[in-house]
Amino acid sequence: MAIAGNAVTMNTVAALSQLFRKEQTGMLTALQDQTPELKWFRKLKLTPGMIPSGLEMRLILNVLFSNTGQMIPDGGWEATTQVAAPQSGTVTFVQFNDRFGLTGLGRMYDKYAKPGEVMALNFYAAKKVLEAMSRKYGMQTYGYSTGTVALVDTTATVTTNTNVLLKSAYGTTLTGTSNATMTANQLTYVAQLFRGLDVIAPIHSNDVVTNGQGTVVSVTNSTGSVNVTTPGSATFTAGDPLVFFNSVTDTTKAGTELNLWPNGLFDITQSASLHGLATSTAPNWASYTDSSGGRFGFIKLRKGEQYINNYGGTEPDTLILSNGVLNDATDAERAARIYTGTSMFDLNGNLEAEGIDIRTSLLAPPATAFLFDGDVVTKLELGDLPSENGGPDLFEVNKLPNQDQYAASINHARFHACTNRAAVACFTSLTEQ
Repeated sequence: MAIAGNAVTMNTVAALSQLFRKEQTGMLTALQDQTPELKWFRKLKLTPGMIPSGLEMRLILNVLFSNTGQMIPDGGWEATTQVAAPQSGTVTFVQFNDRFGLTGLGRMYDKYAKPGEVMALNFYAAKKVLEAMSRKYGMQTYGYSTGTVALVDTTATVTTNTNVLLKSAYGTTLTGTSNATMTANQLTYVAQLFRGLDVIAPIHSNDVVTNGQGTVVSVTNSTGSVNVTTPGSATFTAGDPLVFFNSVTDTTKAGTELNLWPNGLFDITQSASLHGLATSTAPNWASYTDSSGGRFGFIKLRKGEQYINNYGGTEPDTLILSNGVLNDATDAERAARIYTGTSMFDLNGNLEAEGIDIRTSLLAPPATAFLFDGDVVTKLELGDLPSENGGPDLFEVNKLPNQDQYAASINHARFHACTNRAAVACFTSLTEQ
């Protein structure tokens, strides 16, 4: 300290701040950067015998029953000669694309000045792109090939920061028939399918509505809604499907994700036709569905197993439950346990079923469960799926014309295929905690 006359002047840290240097942490992650669904996708088996083609790719399916033959008397007429014809379905690739941009100066910092960066600019940007990819693949695990993310609940004239009420995640009433009757979990779920800066569009009469290219400003979980800003007045009509519209330049329907998603679990279990084959043509080309609701437990699991055994001819090995359904089912099982003493009590609460991998995820649809044989949900890819620690080396870098700007892009094409719909079961309207 310094003494001036009778006064004492304190040399505080603030007064000596020039003797310090600014310090900061490395990049701290507070987001889920890899959805469980992307990790599950890595484990899917390849579609057997399928060779990638730019033309039609067909699945040859044994789904029609032959007749049961004929019991004949001695010397009687023999059975008719018949063989049920094989059926086929078609599959096509869908392509994911995302990009990030850096200036020439930014690239030079990454190359020559790494010690001055918390995280390399290109590595951070690549990380954010791969987060988005993981999330998109997570949603597509459950949705329809239509690309519908949700439905508009109430007609709204949208301009600047306008609230739009949502319903029916992925376009199915199994996730809520109206905003007013949806549960708190369903409202939160449908709102969380969107993120700020996402661009979306309502599809009305099979086209994008005028000025329908809307940017999501914010989401509200409690009301199951998004605030949207459009380039001009746009009408979002009740019942319109909302699709992502994150492409540049193209403001037509072709710039949306309409009909560009793979077949997810709702598509597999609910659609009248899958891969171009209708259940009206092949009745056994159908999944077990149970919308009776209530608690998911032993009997529901057993019924699903029996259907898959009886009609799919196989054994289920995978069960996906929403967080809330898993909590409720676990509570029921825990309540049924008999303890011999307080020392036996534990809080692990793991729900188990012999031979079945029980999974849950933030993106697993609320009040829903899917039971299936993992071998019948298959995939084919063009290119390698980025690893969990993938970085900018996965991206192709191109310079923009006449600007000191570089765009780094990633592309991945794949399809999901179901080779046996009768080996997949869906339970909806289940109770949650």
